[in-house]
Amino acid sequence: MPLGGAVNNVTNSANSVVSTATGTLNSQLQNLTGFQIDGALTSLGPSRTLVFSPTIVEALSANGLPAPTAQQIGSFQGLTAATREIGGRLAALRTGRYLTSSRNARANEFSGSKNPKSEITMLDDGRWFEILVQGDAMDLDLDNFGAADTLDLRTYAASVAVEYHPNRYQALGVAGSWTETDAQLGNGLGDPQVNGAVISAYGSWYDGPFYVDGLIACGKMRHDISRTALNKRTAFSDTESNSLSLQANTGANLEVGKSVTGLYLSAEYTRSEIDSYSESGAGLFNIAVNDHESDSLSSDLG
Repeated sequence: MPLGGAVNNVTNSANSVVSTATGTLNSQLQNLTGFQIDGALTSLGPSRTLVFSPTIVEALSANGLPAPTAQQIGSFQGLTAATREIGGRLAALRTGRYLTSSRNARANEFSGSKNPKSEITMLDDGRWFEILVQGDAMDLDLDNFGAADTLDLRTYAASVAVEYHPNRYQALGVAGSWTETDAQLGNGLGDPQVNGAVISAYGSWYDGPFYVDGLIACGKMRHDISRTALNKRTAFSDTESNSLSLQANTGANLEVGKSVTGLYLSAEYTRSEIDSYSESGAGLFNIAVNDHESDSLSSDLG
């Protein structure tokens, strides 16, 4: 057979295979999604691999991307819930609230005074420890979240903190937190979950109207991923992430009559690093996600 005829036969045979594969895949997609994507395949690549057209690649990406993006948000959300509890404690310390309420009541009880006019208003300088137990819950609902349309997250956090007060103006503390974020992707695309532990160290200095405080928090999270692929099968995967949060605040509380106002400056840096992972269970529609990092820097002046 002439060389040209052999080449034509090979080309015709390859085109026939591509055409058959295209028709088969289009038929499957029509059964799975209710519509047909024309030209799903463009060619056969090396080792008889299928080369998808940009249209089908875009459809696959749109279906897969909401899941890893939800992991990033879940990692941030878990760390935010844990540090928000400690941030609330710092807010209480910077306003001097630890000098009043229960501590004043204990001082008056020990003084034995029955005369309201002679009650003690604050304790003398001294050293003491405090143990605090806190809980928190956060909800986050996002619209226009890619192929999923929506993303709903609920985060729970519980913290135990131990504080050392060398005097009534200073405090040093360490806290351990457990956090869990349950996410739900719209259109039935999956229910990823993020849970883990956060360790925080914080300090506060308060004297009269002026204060300086801050914290550093490190988290280790586990991600359990369950995603509904285009073929209606469930893709499973799991991975881990590390997160970091740094916060600093300074300012002054100014009394105006019976009200308190003031100036403040705050800054916060948050970073999350999620390891790579590969899905299983969804066959051709499994996705592999590279490790990825995200960070956020915010400041507030008022």
